[in-house]
Amino acid sequence: MNSYSHLLFKRGFLLTDSLHLEFKDELTQNTVGKWKLYNIGKFRLYYDGCLPMSVVENNRYKVALLGLVLNPFDEVNDIHLIAKKLLSKMKKGEEEFLDYLDELSGRFVIITQTPYKTEVYNDACGTRTVYYNTKGIGTTISSHSSIIADLFGYKKSKIASDILTSKDFIGRKYLPGLMSPYDEIKPLSPNTKYHIEKRSVIRIFPRDPLPENVDTEELVSDLTSIMRKQASLLCENHKISISLTAGLDSRLTYSTYNSIDGDINYFTHMNINSTSAYKEDIRIGSELAKLKNAPYTIYEYPSNNNRDEISDFKVVWEKNLGFNRGSMLLYKMYADKFPENRVHVRSNIAEIARVFYKNRSETLNPKKLARLYTRSTIGQDPHVISSFQDFINTAKFRKDNFFNFEYQDLFYWEHRMPMWHSWIVNESDVAYETFVPYNNRVLLKMMLSAPFEIRGSGELFVRMINEMWPETLQFPVNKEIMV
Repeated sequence: MNSYSHLLFKRGFLLTDSLHLEFKDELTQNTVGKWKLYNIGKFRLYYDGCLPMSVVENNRYKVALLGLVLNPFDEVNDIHLIAKKLLSKMKKGEEEFLDYLDELSGRFVIITQTPYKTEVYNDACGTRTVYYNTKGIGTTISSHSSIIADLFGYKKSKIASDILTSKDFIGRKYLPGLMSPYDEIKPLSPNTKYHIEKRSVIRIFPRDPLPENVDTEELVSDLTSIMRKQASLLCENHKISISLTAGLDSRLTYSTYNSIDGDINYFTHMNINSTSAYKEDIRIGSELAKLKNAPYTIYEYPSNNNRDEISDFKVVWEKNLGFNRGSMLLYKMYADKFPENRVHVRSNIAEIARVFYKNRSETLNPKKLARLYTRSTIGQDPHVISSFQDFINTAKFRKDNFFNFEYQDLFYWEHRMPMWHSWIVNESDVAYETFVPYNNRVLLKMMLSAPFEIRGSGELFVRMINEMWPETLQFPVNKEIMV
């Protein structure tokens, strides 16, 4: 008996037209077989009982919403009310539905059904991963690639494995294009939807240009107002734990909660085998927590030498990801030590607005995307180049679909975030649910409308911090004083 089996595919779901689930793996069978079941037309929706879920329907129109969701624009944090609004908007027309979808924050998946079609949408940056099978009869969609693979008996992809383990791959490692741990399975990229009956991916964003000649002072005021509302809505329903580092995005998140009432604490993690690497994060994190006289915890790892226990956890951890990649000992520590029923507020995704890719070449082709993906020689591998051609074709990642958005910003949004960051969020499901304050299309669009220089220098975020809690800038940001 695996002592961590209860953490397998935590917060997961499976949508399939298969009438009977017969997995090739016993652990998967025992896990998914115990999930709740809801029928959506001819499809069967299985989902982990800890996952918030709402289904609303009217006259053969249906919306199923699963996950943590709120809307800071109309100030609603009730999943049932949001599902009802989605259904109402859907019946009025796709444009109204998508406009409302763009306002939603959280980590969720939406399944819609009309008399004519069934479609699947993920959250703004795909933090709730969605995978679909590309081969075989019938359709199966899931939060985890391994669930689909265990249902159909797919084997691990040698190509994907060779890329991740190549000695030529230097730097942060994640899969290129739309690769997954299995050749027959693809991830649904952000800003697209999946049409089940047609088995096709359809782009849904952007639908209009970025505003130009924006008044930065007014923009800062609008952004901070939205973020404060969002923080308040989150704290109404959840106990939260905010991770702190010495970075700018972390400082912005911390500043947002200055005047928010709720059960809030703070933390930083540290590898006990390389404490110096975490020294600045811990120093700044502890100083920030003192400003609020708030609880602050340092989580240390690794510390468990029980080989059997590590072996059990490794089986679950690897199946959750599909590959042996990531930070197993870190998330085992969190699984063992992190308090139950607290939502982790993490500060990724904001980088989308901060000009991560400095090279602003006009040309968009597979080789250019591979060069943005990695500077190491693995980027020249034919399989990597081919994977980005598939990404361009499947996600309709073409400049004529982008209005005045720069493709480098959208590439960071639609590729690096889901293929790297969302895997980390999946990895952490063994310990907690995750909320990312910047995971909202309207919010990101507003940030991207700021002048290029202000975004790239970090000035936009510094202005937002000064608006909400200027005292936090008395401490250096990544060892640099910013005012």
